[in-house]
Amino acid sequence: MKQWLDMKNKELPSLSSKKFPDFSSALALDLRRSIFRWIEESVWKENISWQAFLKMDKIQVNEQISDYYNLTYPQDKNISGFVEMNASKLNRSGLHTHPYILVSHSYAEESSPIHRGVFTSRKILGRTLRPPTEAISFRNADFDPNWTMRQKVTELTKAANCMSCHDQINSTGFVLENFDATGRMRSKIDGKPINLEVKYLDSNGKEQKFSDSNDLLNHALSASKPSQSFVDELFKHLAKQAPYSYLSLETKKLSEMLKNGNLKIQDLYMQLCFRGASDGFAFAN
Repeated sequence: MKQWLDMKNKELPSLSSKKFPDFSSALALDLRRSIFRWIEESVWKENISWQAFLKMDKIQVNEQISDYYNLTYPQDKNISGFVEMNASKLNRSGLHTHPYILVSHSYAEESSPIHRGVFTSRKILGRTLRPPTEAISFRNADFDPNWTMRQKVTELTKAANCMSCHDQINSTGFVLENFDATGRMRSKIDGKPINLEVKYLDSNGKEQKFSDSNDLLNHALSASKPSQSFVDELFKHLAKQAPYSYLSLETKKLSEMLKNGNLKIQDLYMQLCFRGASDGFAFAN
């Protein structure tokens, strides 16, 4: 799961101490522990479904996390200092809104719709993104200081050769702009209301309208791409080979079972391990 979340061997996020003086490296570490503890509890102990994994309706918090995100920390804490509470108390709606995911895909002083959009497109929506034909770096000083991050990113990526991918990246990042760089909820930026409404072109070429992170989550739960991408990526991680390298391995049925709730994540893990060890391997010509 660490690898799927792009968190394996990755350094802790580091934000501007001037802009966010209360966000420390210790808090960043606690947020990472929070998501790891939730995965351990939900996936490996409770054996939750794929839908429950994407929904992430519970979140693990300790006193430091509670203080920063304005939560009421319960008195009946356990020895680890972490307690589980409903994610709705933190105004979360889906795995992609966990504070650590949001912080990890932010700039030092501002949110990053591009980084968040890439993560959400690939991991939550299961989309394939081509590498950029030309690397473009974001420099805040290049834009009007009165512009919102949405305006800056739109201007930066407006070229036709960028929009083939950024059309989906930007929309799935803009819909998370109600979370600042630290993952805190916000309704305004510099006194201006935040526009979260986006148009997203799905894998079938159909336009979807999202107005918040929950709309994105609901689309991920109903689409077939997310579960298929997850199955293929998990198999590649376990077998160190892509599924098409195997003669008789068919992952589509497994992904459908996962999507429909007929196969739990832990059971999928065991199925893929077994099939990877038993199915014939096809060497490429």
